[in-house]
Amino acid sequence: MAKTVVATGTSSGLGFEAIKQLLQQSEPYNFILGVRDTVKTQGNYDRIDFDRSKHTITIFPLDLLSLPSVQSFAQKALSQLGDQKLDYLFLCAGMLDSADGPGPNGSPWCSGYVVNHLAQHYLLHLLRDTLSRSQSRVVVVSSGAIRNVRGQDPATLDVDLKANSKAGVRPVYSASKFVQLLGAFYWRRELPSCTVIAVSPGLIPSTNLATDLGLSMDMPDAKTIPEGAQNLLRAFTVTDLPSDPEQLFLTSWGEWWPKDVYSLALDQKLQRKWCLTKEEIEKAEDSSSSNNMASLRTKLLGGLIHSHPRAPLAPRAIASFSTRTVLHNTDKTSKNDQPNDTNPGYWKYDLSFKTQMSKAVLFTVLAGAGAVESWTWYREIREWWTGVRDDGREI
Repeated sequence: MAKTVVATGTSSGLGFEAIKQLLQQSEPYNFILGVRDTVKTQGNYDRIDFDRSKHTITIFPLDLLSLPSVQSFAQKALSQLGDQKLDYLFLCAGMLDSADGPGPNGSPWCSGYVVNHLAQHYLLHLLRDTLSRSQSRVVVVSSGAIRNVRGQDPATLDVDLKANSKAGVRPVYSASKFVQLLGAFYWRRELPSCTVIAVSPGLIPSTNLATDLGLSMDMPDAKTIPEGAQNLLRAFTVTDLPSDPEQLFLTSWGEWWPKDVYSLALDQKLQRKWCLTKEEIEKAEDSSSSNNMASLRTKLLGGLIHSHPRAPLAPRAIASFSTRTVLHNTDKTSKNDQPNDTNPGYWKYDLSFKTQMSKAVLFTVLAGAGAVESWTWYREIREWWTGVRDDGREI
């Protein structure tokens, strides 16, 4: 029977090479891969010569910077699995970046932390029941960089992994991979029926990550991408598991690292701190999304209002956008009870407004910028923007 692998980070580099090597084996595999660029990745796999009657590859979109994308991928993967056993979860995705800018999608954390730990930790939550039932092997691609937490002080994690912390590439990478290792220990306890292994590919200078770090093949212990992939795949088949459950780090030499190498990661309180529950992650995501939406809305509408000739009416427009209420004129002194620019007290919305002006264009721009959540609100915005009501009269 074919073995099923769900994997991240397999569009290029070590992950791609690892899947490529498995495709050359006689044992059949069903692969469910999550990648950002599905078209490009599908093309790369289509060019590999392998027995398509034996192996299957299914590719779904997955952007680890977006937790909703992680949810979508998990749903698709579980649907694809059906009643099949999930033999391996291969977490190979990694990112190398500084913490100079804002977090992804309003997150208070930097992108490196979200990709290297949080998003894949969340994926484990979403696949938890299937992993437990399948007694899966979870292979976490780690790194010797876990030994380089700044100052050997876990308190620096709270600083370096924050968005806009200005932490450089190396501190962020080391910190995020260390937190990822905390997650491996967390899931080793949470999934007692599963086998959780953290594995290092070794020093691989020719990957995109290593190139950005300025590494080269001239360095001692440097290995090629095929060699690194072989080291990762060793974690799929190794059977000489240590009796100590805390000894889970498999080196590129095929040895189990002694615990004193990563003693900082053995603190269970630290593991619980950085390994949020599914509910905690989703609550934080909802909060970040709401804050990000409000910020985008303010920036966009602020720019539109500032440049618009109807700017004197902006305060009432913003108030309406915020409350979603319909404001009616209460001062009946104007001719025909019509609001006008000289009397800001007149401000009336008619939500059945059906002008032939460029509503599709405006809605697309506003919605794309995160400023419009509903068609009704769009009509409110457009009515203020055009200054025209449904009956053709000016506001």
